[in-house]
Amino acid sequence: PSHPLPESIDLDALQSWVGPSADSFGALLDLASVEEAQAVFGALESRQTALQTWQRPEEDRLHLVGGVDAWAEGLKTALQSRQTVTLQEAYPEAWNTIRLLPEHPPSLPIAAGFVRVEGEVLEAWATKAGIPLQGLTAAAGALRIQTVAFALYGDLPSHIGPEIDTDFLAKARLGGIFVARSDYPGVLLSWAFGAVEGRGPLEKVTLPQGTTAYSIALEPLHVMIAYRGRVVYGAVAPSKEEAQELLLVALGVQGP
Repeated sequence: PSHPLPESIDLDALQSWVGPSADSFGALLDLASVEEAQAVFGALESRQTALQTWQRPEEDRLHLVGGVDAWAEGLKTALQSRQTVTLQEAYPEAWNTIRLLPEHPPSLPIAAGFVRVEGEVLEAWATKAGIPLQGLTAAAGALRIQTVAFALYGDLPSHIGPEIDTDFLAKARLGGIFVARSDYPGVLLSWAFGAVEGRGPLEKVTLPQGTTAYSIALEPLHVMIAYRGRVVYGAVAPSKEEAQELLLVALGVQGP
């Protein structure tokens, strides 16, 4: 028999992994109690065939893997055998990119991670979340960017609905910083940005202390991007002013 899905869950922390397609993923949920973990486990277990998921409870935690490809099977095996490695060991390039995030952010991050920009997987996940990132893979490829690190800042609402999309980020007044390292030297990166300057939604702006940035309106959010050397910095927030503040933090520039 199917166990009822809880109307809501009390989640203390969440770790997630994305596979080579939008149908393969993994997660580790830290729930408020053993009873809650068992309730979620029972509900998912009774729907395992339909959802194509594997789940395993461990006290107040729940391991979850979705998908049937080799990546999902490998993650399931690693979780079952507890074969884990540190992020620094497994993804040294991503680790070095994460270290480019600001040391003194506006607040403690409520989420952080990295994504590999390849195979249009990021765009597929963004489409599911209602985030307009069409063409991102091609743009990142043109800038010779392979890995993007990010952090999300703000006060997380006590109740989060089933949809985490741009409207949720805007209404919750959350903002994010992202950073990436281009394979191009700084002079070629400068040329690449200059080549797209003034095209489409990209607007060139000047920040305090003469910093050049590029502004993009993606309603209901706003994105601002700048670069130094071969490192690209970006910020996303509900308003242009908030995005500018976050970008200056990422760049380490003091406002007026």
